[in-house]
Amino acid sequence: MSYLLIGNLSALVCDDAIEHVSKATIRVYLPASRFHGDDKQDDNTTDLHPITPTAYLQKKERLLAEGTVDETGHFSLAWEEIHLFTEPLEFDISLSQVPGKRAAQTAMHFQLGMFVPQWKREHGLYKAAFAYIIPSHQWSVIRGAFRSWVITGTVKHAQTISGIGNLRVEAYNAENDQLISWGTTNEKGKFKLYYNVSEEDSSLQAVVHADDEEYYTAGPSIYFKIYRHNQLIWSEGKDVALLPERQQITPCSRMHLYIDPAASSSNKPGGYEKGWLHNLMDKSQSIKYTF
Repeated sequence: MSYLLIGNLSALVCDDAIEHVSKATIRVYLPASRFHGDDKQDDNTTDLHPITPTAYLQKKERLLAEGTVDETGHFSLAWEEIHLFTEPLEFDISLSQVPGKRAAQTAMHFQLGMFVPQWKREHGLYKAAFAYIIPSHQWSVIRGAFRSWVITGTVKHAQTISGIGNLRVEAYNAENDQLISWGTTNEKGKFKLYYNVSEEDSSLQAVVHADDEEYYTAGPSIYFKIYRHNQLIWSEGKDVALLPERQQITPCSRMHLYIDPAASSSNKPGGYEKGWLHNLMDKSQSIKYTF
């Protein structure tokens, strides 16, 4: 019998934005208990967790199929098998990069869990669909391992609370006043910024060792400037980066900026006039930095 499994992989950024998990390798395996017999216990968890390169290679003997995830997170796996599957199958992914980051020299491996696809028969072919969304707190940890930060948010007018489109949003590292990333707001005022942290960057904080990998949990403290048609319309004072929600931001962070462009002529630094700037950030459940 022939099997075809189609699916999609994505990740949550602070619970309100989605990123495609692209250019990953996805694998599906026979359950360990069925392959080795009753002496082998299955890992029945459905929570994503890292696995070592050695453990990843040892699963090769149980491999049913593997494939590459495309730019939009889609994949397709096909294989032949003599019986109908009714038991859970095991899924792994191997990542060498995340959106906004160049490919790393070595990949990281994660088990997604054990799942039972809902097979439907069509002309001798069994088909099923599988979609998996990586939770935001786990995606933040993964991004930290790649030293790749993402900042999502919205620029809104402080008076009308409506999103402002076609603005250039620039984020600066308060430690050295260097521009770390910039992006453009869409028609709803939403933006997404990527920032890759070097190993020498002194803003890196709280290195956690897990499965021989380093998971960075905090990066730079930041402040913003906003432009329209190359004209500065809003600028925060550097001291805004001293606020708790701006200090050492997590690899997945969310910032909502409420501005009054008409106030840009004021000599007062942005961020200090009550009602003109309001900052919100989701730390992606950053209290826990374990899978």
